[in-house]
Amino acid sequence: MSRRRLFLAAYSFPPKVTGGTFRVVKFVKYLPEFFDGEIHVITSPAEGETGDPALERDVAGQCTVHRVPPRGDPREWKRALDRRGRAVSGAARLGLAATRAAYRPVYGAYLALKDLLVYPDGKLFWSRAATTYLERVLDPGPGDVLLTTCPERSLLVAAAGVKARRPRLRWVVDFRDGWYGDPFNFHTRNPLRVVGERRQEQRVFQRADAVVCATDLIEDVYRGRYPGAAGKLSTIFNGFDPEDFEGLEPVDLPGNGLHVVYTGYAGGTRTTYVLLEALERLGAVDPAALRALHVHFVGGFRDDPARWEAVLADRVHFHGQVSHRDALRYMLAADVLLVLIQREEGGPTAYTGKIFEYVRAGPPILVLAPPCGATRLVDAYGLGASADGEDPDAIRSALAGLVGRWRSGDLARPVPENLLDRFDRRRGAERLARLLAPGGSPEGLEGEHP
Repeated sequence: MSRRRLFLAAYSFPPKVTGGTFRVVKFVKYLPEFFDGEIHVITSPAEGETGDPALERDVAGQCTVHRVPPRGDPREWKRALDRRGRAVSGAARLGLAATRAAYRPVYGAYLALKDLLVYPDGKLFWSRAATTYLERVLDPGPGDVLLTTCPERSLLVAAAGVKARRPRLRWVVDFRDGWYGDPFNFHTRNPLRVVGERRQEQRVFQRADAVVCATDLIEDVYRGRYPGAAGKLSTIFNGFDPEDFEGLEPVDLPGNGLHVVYTGYAGGTRTTYVLLEALERLGAVDPAALRALHVHFVGGFRDDPARWEAVLADRVHFHGQVSHRDALRYMLAADVLLVLIQREEGGPTAYTGKIFEYVRAGPPILVLAPPCGATRLVDAYGLGASADGEDPDAIRSALAGLVGRWRSGDLARPVPENLLDRFDRRRGAERLARLLAPGGSPEGLEGEHP
């Protein structure tokens, strides 16, 4: 008798690294402990990706990877023509130039109509190719499971078609973000697409056997929207991997003072501009407090460094892109860990995946965001402080409070053991395996509300 197979479809997988890659990687790393069967990952091509060795080690030997290129994407045709144009010369280049000139108006028409033709998102061509590969090459049987993890809504639309054709294939949906009405999904603001996308979302909830949400707040939204599907819903938070912290030593941060560390992409957003204004106001009220602050940006930075240096002088530090392992070392070295969430980044359901590693790292957490999951978590458990990211005076007050605690030696916080257990990646994989099992349901899974 053949073994059960799990087909995990995800656009991003090592060496490609995005915010959602970590959730997929940690599922793949720990699922073999709880899922008795083969794991196949269907993902996009990896050409040109530099990757992160630590993440690639996590999944090495844990699964079979199938890399499927998109098919029929006019953008890919244009890129192919451009690549050929750079590679050929002489008469061949003249012929190719004529081909590119003829294709240009076709591509222009595609761009003009793309918002109506290519929806619910731009990964439509890959999603169709991935599910076609699943059916024609891998040929899933009745005992197999399809797990689609995404913010790529087109993958859910394509998978719903697979489920309609193969109703005995168990289908589990993993929502890292919401869909209809979610602030990340800017296309749903187009009134010509609202009705279509709402129907697509309804179809997903009708056909899926189980629906996993990355936060309890997303689950609450869907329980209210689809009460008939409430029995399919459960939450598996993002989290941290205890093994990632084993043997790590903090980096040596330059300068003496209170070190505030942000990891991830930052700069060039309304929230960072307001933070900079709050720092200026802090300096006007309490110059010594501003002089005590060192602000570190670890990762991509899209703002003008000179703007920050004008306020913080040599106490602002730009460390550039680092590996995930080194990012954890910066977290361990911080006195305060910074979270920046704009109002449109997930709205009230937003947590941001890094906050769970921040919880494990230990320093107090400063969340600059509108009321959301991240502010609720920090406030409810005394993990640090929060302030509206669009209120410079509220941010100034929060920073002043942290500096005051640092001066008095009262900045350290205990890490609640119940949170560490709840946000362990291994525990999340165990919960997922129970949903992947034949007839598995959220019933019997304890609630996941922090």
